[in-house]
Amino acid sequence: MMKRLTLLTGIVILAILAEGQSYKCDEYLTKSDSLLSISFYKVEDAKLYLKSYMICINTDNSTATTLKLKNLEHYDVLSLAKNKKYGWARNQNGDGEIGIIDSNYNWTKKLDCIGVGLFNNTNLCFVQGLNRLYGFFSATTGKMLLDFQFSTARKFCEGMALVSKDNKYGFINESGSITVPLQFDDASDFKNGYALVRLNGKTGCISKSGNVQIPLIYKYLFSFSEGRAIVSDGQKYGFIDLQNNQIVPLIYDIAEDFSEGYAVVSKDNKYGFINKEGKIVIPMIYDWARYFYEGKALVKYGESEYYINSKNEIIKNAN
Repeated sequence: MMKRLTLLTGIVILAILAEGQSYKCDEYLTKSDSLLSISFYKVEDAKLYLKSYMICINTDNSTATTLKLKNLEHYDVLSLAKNKKYGWARNQNGDGEIGIIDSNYNWTKKLDCIGVGLFNNTNLCFVQGLNRLYGFFSATTGKMLLDFQFSTARKFCEGMALVSKDNKYGFINESGSITVPLQFDDASDFKNGYALVRLNGKTGCISKSGNVQIPLIYKYLFSFSEGRAIVSDGQKYGFIDLQNNQIVPLIYDIAEDFSEGYAVVSKDNKYGFINKEGKIVIPMIYDWARYFYEGKALVKYGESEYYINSKNEIIKNAN
């Protein structure tokens, strides 16, 4: 009879079950499936994922899961490339050697390095060389794309990686090209299409093309969340939008990112919530408050802790 198996990953496999015989994978599990487009820092996480992914049995009656995991036994951490062609792994035998692995998790060659970053759903990862400088390994070619030249490097976020030389920061893209020149005193990873940058004590925001989105005029500027960013003069906090319009003046002692359309703000040790237009929608009467998640927020009033909804109605007690 025909049996339909739906896996946690959403992949559907059709397997034929004959009485007295084992399941057989048709052609649904291919070699490319053996290296997934996910970065795992711990091998145990990879094994857990693979067990939920591969549940068929091969024609030799050994489980696909067992076959795929055999080559993971000697590694303690690994990262897998987006293109399902290469990855890296670190030996579990205590010598700390890091090497390139192929699509079957076989160790192909040692990487002469002292550190390496996650692929993070890309085909490039940073590698720290023996000279303590950073370059980037390409899972497309199986070779170093950029030699060891950067004093700082981070994993790719939204297709861009932060790098630095001589205490100046910029960004490279997934082709290895420097798309944002190394000119800033500091910078953050890209989030929602924008990165925070700092120069001469002032903070602003740039797009992936390197264009200044928010002028570098703020002492403190925090990442955008739901189209709003917290700004501060070092004393008080407010909010701006992506066009640098001031939505909320710098009047609050504490402000948190927007979540589900609302942000926690505080004045004189009392907490409440504002909406994205800056209007107070939940009065500042609480001793503390947490952000909204799945339609509710945890607050404290006197000795009581409970969850409220966006109408400031009590949903349930915290305990």
